[in-house]
Amino acid sequence: QIMLGREVRPINTLFIAGAVIIFLFPWEIYSPGFHLSFGATAAIILFYRGYSSVLTGLHPFLRNSFSLTLAAQTVTAPLIFYHLNQVNLASLPANVAAVPLVAAIMGISLASLFIYPLSLFIASVAGEITNLLFQLLVYVTQFFSSLSLNFYSESLPPLLIAAFIMTLVPLINRWWGL
Repeated sequence: QIMLGREVRPINTLFIAGAVIIFLFPWEIYSPGFHLSFGATAAIILFYRGYSSVLTGLHPFLRNSFSLTLAAQTVTAPLIFYHLNQVNLASLPANVAAVPLVAAIMGISLASLFIYPLSLFIASVAGEITNLLFQLLVYVTQFFSSLSLNFYSESLPPLLIAAFIMTLVPLINRWWGL
């Protein structure tokens, strides 16, 4: 797209990446990991702005985390149910807590790579901060995993279908002006 002087569209890039993976490794089309990775990424690209525009009453920090999590789970929740026959009600709050921690860990880690040649001390401090954030992330995931909010089912309960459809309401409102 760049070589042709066109605007780069993330969804096109995602589909090209998916096509390359399927061309090189055709069996990946059946992989739950492939479905979840590409589904979550596509949902974030397509739905993030819709959720963000509806959640304007939240602090930007929380709005971004909620919007990202809701967008991804719009696709991943049904896929997880399809592949694993389970629903985890703790996934929304767990991801809202984990997303900023992972972003901070990645950002500080990347910064420390660039700082290292200039100052070993500052890079070491950044590494310690990253380690503390990682330990906090592990604690958060263990906490949410300990909650008994994971349900297995052979059939999708009507209440769950209704809850899933309700997550789409902000998108319908934004796209069709209802």
